Amino acid sequence: MKSKSLGCSTAIGRSFVARQAGRIGLSLGILGICLALLAQRLAGFDPAQMHLAFMAVSAPQWGISLCFVTLSYAAIGQYDVLIMRHLAMPHPQAKVRLAGITALAISQTVGMGLLTGAVARWRMLPALRFAQALRITFAVSVSFLLAAVVMAAATHAVLGTQHQMLASAILGAAGVFVMLCIARPEWGRWSWPNLFTLGGMLALAALDVTAAGAALWILLPSAEVGFAVLLPAFLLALLGGMISGTPGGLGVFELVILAQLNTLDAEGLLAAVMAWRLVYFALPSVLALPALAFGAGAAQAGPSEPQNDATIVHWAEAGLLRQGHLTALSIGQGQGVVVGRTGHALIGLGGVRPQDAVRALHHLRQTAKAEGRLPALYKIRARLAAQARQSGMRVTKIGAEAFIAPHAFSLATPSRANLRRKLRKGLASGVVVADCGPQIPPSLHRIAAAWSAQHGGERGFSMGRFCPRYLAHQRVFVARHLGRDIAFISLHVANGVWTLDLMRQDHAAPDGTMHLLVVHAIEQARRSGVAEVNLAAVPIGAFSAAPKIFRVLSRHGGGHGLWQFKAIFDPKWRPLYLAAQGGFGTAIVALALIRAVHRPPALPSANAGYTAPLTQT
Repeated sequence: MKSKSLGCSTAIGRSFVARQAGRIGLSLGILGICLALLAQRLAGFDPAQMHLAFMAVSAPQWGISLCFVTLSYAAIGQYDVLIMRHLAMPHPQAKVRLAGITALAISQTVGMGLLTGAVARWRMLPALRFAQALRITFAVSVSFLLAAVVMAAATHAVLGTQHQMLASAILGAAGVFVMLCIARPEWGRWSWPNLFTLGGMLALAALDVTAAGAALWILLPSAEVGFAVLLPAFLLALLGGMISGTPGGLGVFELVILAQLNTLDAEGLLAAVMAWRLVYFALPSVLALPALAFGAGAAQAGPSEPQNDATIVHWAEAGLLRQGHLTALSIGQGQGVVVGRTGHALIGLGGVRPQDAVRALHHLRQTAKAEGRLPALYKIRARLAAQARQSGMRVTKIGAEAFIAPHAFSLATPSRANLRRKLRKGLASGVVVADCGPQIPPSLHRIAAAWSAQHGGERGFSMGRFCPRYLAHQRVFVARHLGRDIAFISLHVANGVWTLDLMRQDHAAPDGTMHLLVVHAIEQARRSGVAEVNLAAVPIGAFSAAPKIFRVLSRHGGGHGLWQFKAIFDPKWRPLYLAAQGGFGTAIVALALIRAVHRPPALPSANAGYTAPLTQT
């Protein structure tokens, strides 16, 4: 096995080297062609005049140009921070910035940007594997190229140049891509940047290329051309150079900018370009060499969430952590809150102890900011909702949870007459209910698969999905009919509360089967001394007092039927809330939740499980 793995790695390495060699050959070919074309373009060119123009660049021009170069490289360093944040590779930001600046300074001058940039980042951030450094370099290169294209298109569209039609088409395509990032942030193995990351990328790219263009503009002979004329030409030349793959875009950059600014004196323009290459490429690469030679020290991964087994979570449904798509965010002092991540939001679920609420809100906000996401709280109760509102979040009532005190539950009340009728129907049909026991039988797979096929798949995020390892940590009750398993329910057990999770039945289950299962669970909870059986949440649209739009959506999504089922047990109701940052944040989070619940990603195959204490101490 080891030799097979080694052979595979060797083959991949050879393939990568072969591809890079091909790119080098292509770049050299492009460089040769461009130099030949440049020689034709410069027929009658006077090198002495160019030398005089170069020597005429004043000290203030050099100084101001260097200031713009510094600004450009500062934007480049922050760009790496954004990319690594998006790729979930936390590292100290100062080291990431230095690594990004060093990698770009070296790769722009040497060429072979993907390889040299990856090597530089690997050297500067030793905690990275080379494959990770390569992934970061690829992401930086491609995303920056696309951002620069959008920047160039916006410049040409606003300034009304001859390329305005093409620029408008590119901006339209960029708008479609943004909508795609909102509607479908994940696409298979790929995760698109969210709106905040995209906005940061565009802002940094704009700052970078504008500062780089200004560094060239200030070096031109005085009063030669305005910046608004230079910038569109500079952006086209810069993009041409980036696509060509030649070191610093050599040859292509000069050809394009000479063609775009053909009214300018060629000698003066090329003298300014030569001076710009010195301050923008040569000097940074020389300064980057010591940093590359000595590295950035043993860079350790930046602050991240502690391991789940060090955190106590105070939420009755914290067992959802075992499904692998939620995590426990530490809020200090050994306490935590369950969080789920979507493309645009970091969403805390459930609640925390009253004394931990302020600290939980602070940690949630800080973590969301570090990850470039919106902070939000989902399915929280009134007390935490009030504290969230006091902290400046917008709070919206989204539903209610039904709960029953087992010790006070009785069927002999007028309000449960309909429940008694359902139970009689189930018992008359011969349905028998029992505990499942520690082993999950194969029949439950069949029931869950049939239910999923009938209902268009299972829901996710804050709702459990069938998995034997997951159910092994719950109380499970099974209904049998004519010697065959036909239905089951599962309940989370935590904090002295049993909370209803999965309810699955096949098409042959007689009327009243689910009611028998829930009543049996309530009776078992009473015998076990459980203080509360929570029948879980119902969306606000299921209630008659809800606005009409919510009631329509609830009927479409099955919420009304869910309310009817739970209401027959005559439970008490507790309101639940969503807290987010303002109206826009609430809308973004609501859309993210709808997608996360109705179109969840596949469960992790390993499903390793959550080993932390889930009960209150």
